[in-house]
Amino acid sequence: MENLKEFGARIRQKRLDLNLTQEELAKRCGYTSRSSINKIELGLVDLPQSKIATIAKVLNVQPAYLMGWTDNPDRELDEKEKEFIEAVKGMSDDEIDKMYDYLSFLLSKRK
Repeated sequence: MENLKEFGARIRQKRLDLNLTQEELAKRCGYTSRSSINKIELGLVDLPQSKIATIAKVLNVQPAYLMGWTDNPDRELDEKEKEFIEAVKGMSDDEIDKMYDYLSFLLSKRK
């Protein structure tokens, strides 16, 4: 649930930066009411990739920024990063735990 809240907070902040109301953002993204945007900003709903892409386009940011994968709103993920994310989506909990352990090991070796 924490990731959805961060996702929603990033949408809210970019919306406010652009001086858009929830109703204006809703209309531009194909929703019929502002309550949809309100629920997204509160972190109450999970969205399909197509809606994430639509919201990102309207807010003039990359989807990776909204997802919290980068703090740079203009940075696109490269092909290896996209491939890695897709691979992780298909992993079991045990595989994810092992991947996390290995990643922690690699990061601990940085100088």
